[in-house]
Amino acid sequence: MHADESSSCTQTSLNTSSGVFNVLVGVTGSVAALKLPLLVSELLQLSGVDVRVVTTEHAKHFYNPADVQVKIYSDSDEWELWTHRSDPVLHIELRRWAHLFIIAPLDANTLAKIANGICDNLLTCVVRAWDMSRPLLFCPAMNTAMWNHPITAEHVKGPWQRCQLLSLQSNSTFFINQMSPKIHDTVTNIRGLCRIAHTQTR
Repeated sequence: MHADESSSCTQTSLNTSSGVFNVLVGVTGSVAALKLPLLVSELLQLSGVDVRVVTTEHAKHFYNPADVQVKIYSDSDEWELWTHRSDPVLHIELRRWAHLFIIAPLDANTLAKIANGICDNLLTCVVRAWDMSRPLLFCPAMNTAMWNHPITAEHVKGPWQRCQLLSLQSNSTFFINQMSPKIHDTVTNIRGLCRIAHTQTR
């Protein structure tokens, strides 16, 4: 790592260690964000894994930051960090730090933004700057009617031909390219396609 990168990482608490796999978890404004503390807790049980979280403002409605065991970055951190021309840019530092970026849950709004190249918050800026030689995983989570909408189909297919969509089922993880299995939506009590169920990382 170059000296300037080391200095900027120190300012953002994004130090890297040899042999450690850095996982950046993105969380957006879906009710499935309730599972963020559980997801982070499970990841931290993996040997040699370090975790950070980047959140959208709407996602904050669904979880208690005190229940999340790692540093959470939000839009305000991006702007507070940068005051002079030579200061680090947080979404670039997060992109450098992370070996894996998993957005869980990915709500319909953020899916639409990413599919259309919009980067108007910290999370979408990280996606736009992402090194595509590293894995970038998406866990869609939305109401069945929203998932079935033809606009969602357009957002999923075109821009993601080189990406894979990750869906989480009980006790397992698997990849999907088109449509996830039907899972019961416990919030609206209808058949859901994209709810994040209890996950097990081992």
